[in-house]
Amino acid sequence: MNADESSLGRVSWEQRRSGTVSVRAEGPLRAPVCQELRRRVEALLSRGHRSLVIDVTRVSDLDAAGVGELVHLYGRARAANATLRIVHAGKNVCRLLHRAGLVEILSAGSCCQEGCA
Repeated sequence: MNADESSLGRVSWEQRRSGTVSVRAEGPLRAPVCQELRRRVEALLSRGHRSLVIDVTRVSDLDAAGVGELVHLYGRARAANATLRIVHAGKNVCRLLHRAGLVEILSAGSCCQEGCA
């Protein structure tokens, strides 16, 4: 596993056997962590990875910058003919994605199965 750390959170990634790259964000998804997340995802896309998931299991909070960053990364992935999905959203993150109307766009629908809507 590879990791980039900031004082407020952490971004790590690993490639699965299926070829999908899992990027994990930890801590609050705010400006410092968003910058690391953007840098990591854009680097993976530039290296030719075309199947990415962002695992938000350990994201403790999400603000407008975090939501905006997820939308930006989704757009970057589409422009690179790649897929990007959000997985393992907790109740707080899921509620914000629902309010922003992004659950379907970001393929984060699995959080709906956990009854967090």
